[in-house]
Amino acid sequence: MIRIEEIIKYSQKLKLLYVEDNKEARETTFMILEEFFDDITIAIDGKDGIEKFRNDKFDLVITDINMPNMNGLDMAQAIRDIDQSIPIVIISAHNEENIFLRSIQIGVNGYLLKPINIDQLVNVLFQIVQKYKYIQQSKEAQKIANDSRKELEEIHNRTRDSIKYASLIQGALIPQKGVMNRYFKDHFVTWIPKDTVGGDIWLLEHLRHEDECLIMFIDCTGHGVPGAFVTMIVKAVEREIISKINNDLTMDVSPAWVMSYFNKTIKQLLRQETTNSVSNVGWDGGIIYYNRREQIVKFAGAETPLFYIDSNQEFHTIKGNRYSVGYKKCAIDYEYKETIIQVEEGMKFYCTTDGYLDQNGGEKDFPFGKKRFCNIIKKNHTKPMTELQTILQAEMAKWESFNPDNDRNDDMTLIAFEIGAKSNYIEHTTQEIIKYDGVITQNVIGVCMDNIESKISNMRLMGIISTITIEYCQNIMNYSKGARDTDTDNIISSGEIEVQNINNEYYEIMATNIVSTKDKAKIEPKLIEIQSLDKAGIKKRYKELRRSGENTHNNGGGIGMYEVAKISDNIEYKFKNINKDKYSFTIKSIVKIKKEKNEQKTKDLLYV
Repeated sequence: MIRIEEIIKYSQKLKLLYVEDNKEARETTFMILEEFFDDITIAIDGKDGIEKFRNDKFDLVITDINMPNMNGLDMAQAIRDIDQSIPIVIISAHNEENIFLRSIQIGVNGYLLKPINIDQLVNVLFQIVQKYKYIQQSKEAQKIANDSRKELEEIHNRTRDSIKYASLIQGALIPQKGVMNRYFKDHFVTWIPKDTVGGDIWLLEHLRHEDECLIMFIDCTGHGVPGAFVTMIVKAVEREIISKINNDLTMDVSPAWVMSYFNKTIKQLLRQETTNSVSNVGWDGGIIYYNRREQIVKFAGAETPLFYIDSNQEFHTIKGNRYSVGYKKCAIDYEYKETIIQVEEGMKFYCTTDGYLDQNGGEKDFPFGKKRFCNIIKKNHTKPMTELQTILQAEMAKWESFNPDNDRNDDMTLIAFEIGAKSNYIEHTTQEIIKYDGVITQNVIGVCMDNIESKISNMRLMGIISTITIEYCQNIMNYSKGARDTDTDNIISSGEIEVQNINNEYYEIMATNIVSTKDKAKIEPKLIEIQSLDKAGIKKRYKELRRSGENTHNNGGGIGMYEVAKISDNIEYKFKNINKDKYSFTIKSIVKIKKEKNEQKTKDLLYV
């Protein structure tokens, strides 16, 4: 049960852009909306709405459709071109298919019919505030997941009666031609729906870096419009899966886990947890994960094999799980198995849904069969992929020609790819020496020195890093204006200090704290002067200041800044205005790690 109080708790924090040209409707709807939103900006038509959107930052847009100057859908498209993620809800007096179709193309997140009532609004806002509620934990991941859920609900409710709409959506889901060139030396893809739309779908998703991808070839229940509808569900669930993977850099991507996620989610979404369920849809097919850096292929199949030619030109078959995905007969906690293959350049992989293998033909009107398919690959695998694709299509046409009155049995999908050279990517490593955020005291500085001593064995580097760290800590203690002690009202010397070893190439020492406008005026001229000088000039200036004794911390200064600059390879700094009295001050030193002659391995370069 949706609790309005829970929705208001979060919707009040959202900034709303409400667009409506009709004054009476605007005032009536505004009275409803102000129960949910504290910050509402009103625009009187689409042109006014897009202008206000460009000049401000909003969390949600609710708009009428039929308006002068620019209608709501055109405005929504313009907003979507600016911001792909902002939720958009449209209001219409009519439930028209063409309006709904275009709103889906734009990426609208909700749909309200006039006159608006609380129940309608609550149902739409519930989905939006759920996304906002968890945004702190995983903003991008949760947004994509919620958008996918809403997209799935839209598709489930609207697409079954519209072949034209189903065809439009399905065509947009299939990867663009040539997308596999990014990962493979050679390839081909054949995707042939039995009807205008089909139940087969293939997907390729780029993952967390340029050498990692996921390929799915899936044969959903049925073909035509029913099959196409299931492919919409598959695509929506796939977006959730890709979101989870891309937002977890430590995840070991597993096709078996992907298949299990599909199985559980489809069963729950379509209420197929028991054998008494009315619905009974799912899919057979395969999931392929390829990592070009590690040169591995992982495969999990559902009643579907994967074929490949190894580096010795030998043919292999990897059997899939003898278990489908999502059907009501499938156990919700079934554990799928996967196969991991260490690959080399020149290895070739082949996969197909059962539409090709099960197509009837020949003199006896038998299925084409797996054996015949494999023999064609064995005989022609040395040929270019496009040539093999042509041969497979010609063999199928010949097979079907024996019975010209036969209909195509099912949709057909065939994918083949050749492994290229291993990626030359070199992984960068970072070692954390110090990371502290809080009140800076002499004891804290002592702990920092202990960390540096324990993690940096090179005495020269240890001395340099220690000197810079101490100076930055003392700056925080002398200049911090970040917070006050609640008991004494005294200013607390708080800030952040961080020391890292980056890729065993250099150390980065960075400090951040709040300073007053007055202290900024003391510090900044010194830093500007430092950046204008070369190394010799910095050393000369440092000696002059030491002799004068005028630039201690107490006298407004910072001779220590010149000492830091003298031993750093580079210094960067930034002041960011907070208000008229305060600035956030960040300063960073770079100290390069210089390899000494005849040194085989520098002891202080530790790997994470």
